[in-house]
Amino acid sequence: ATYTFNADEFNGDGSLGVATIASWLLNLAPGESIVSALFTSTFGNSANPTSATGVVTVGGVTVATCASPGFPCWSGPGPTPISYNFAASEFGALTGTFDLAYNQTGCCVIRLGPSELVINTDVAAVPLPAAMPALLVGLGALGAVGLRRRRKA
Repeated sequence: ATYTFNADEFNGDGSLGVATIASWLLNLAPGESIVSALFTSTFGNSANPTSATGVVTVGGVTVATCASPGFPCWSGPGPTPISYNFAASEFGALTGTFDLAYNQTGCCVIRLGPSELVINTDVAAVPLPAAMPALLVGLGALGAVGLRRRRKA
């Protein structure tokens, strides 16, 4: 299955610290597991092509950093693309309720373009219990014995 989570572009208020941009919820079905996850957005948006210094996280995983003035994310010339492929070891951060957040660490105003997280999952084949083949053989044997008895009667 494919799960897509979206957040509209975001403009902060200039305050330092963590701003929660979106909260998302992913409940996987039994046997379903994440096989890939891709986050995309931009530093800067339609209001302004730049953003404050800081760290963007999804589920606590750092997906982008605007390190300091002078980086394109802070000084332009236009919105700077963000693209992050989650590693398999990070998939656990994307289950249950998790946040898209921006921790503003320096000057100015947080600005993110529209953000999207696409998660692809797969459902593992359900294995037969180990006793199932033995049970089927036993039921077949009982059926054969029953047929033999009916024929003799």
